[in-house]
Amino acid sequence: MAGFDWVVVQDRSGRDIGVVGFIGDDAVAIGAFFDGRDADKDGRVSVTERVVAAVAPFGLDGSAIAEVAMQGRHNPLIVERDPSFHRMSANIFAGFAANMAVDAVWSVYFKRGVRAAGTGVAKVVTDNMVKQMVIRKGFERVAREGFDRATAL
Repeated sequence: MAGFDWVVVQDRSGRDIGVVGFIGDDAVAIGAFFDGRDADKDGRVSVTERVVAAVAPFGLDGSAIAEVAMQGRHNPLIVERDPSFHRMSANIFAGFAANMAVDAVWSVYFKRGVRAAGTGVAKVVTDNMVKQMVIRKGFERVAREGFDRATAL
């Protein structure tokens, strides 16, 4: 069986941001050289970038892979070798964008109400603040998992 053949993907400034792996002429893997929270792509996630990622109303999971896929569409070494890569990269980006939209809907419309309900339930169950926090977090997690199942794409 043939091994992987990797093609480096660069951003518009010419910086290497990731790779696309091929087996034969089929693109089968995408890897990013940076964390999705690393906004300036300097190779480390600063405290500011961590805070911004933590308070953002949507998750950044998959953003680095989506960026590599979208930039790979402009690399002739990739698209000439696997013409279906254009469609695959669009699907990766659409999946990432859909997840961002679901995260934003949760944060804007449901998160505060669920937190308030969880806090109320926890106060009824116990007077211990640590137990209240555990109950509230568990309540929030169950509600989010239910929301994710209900909105599964």
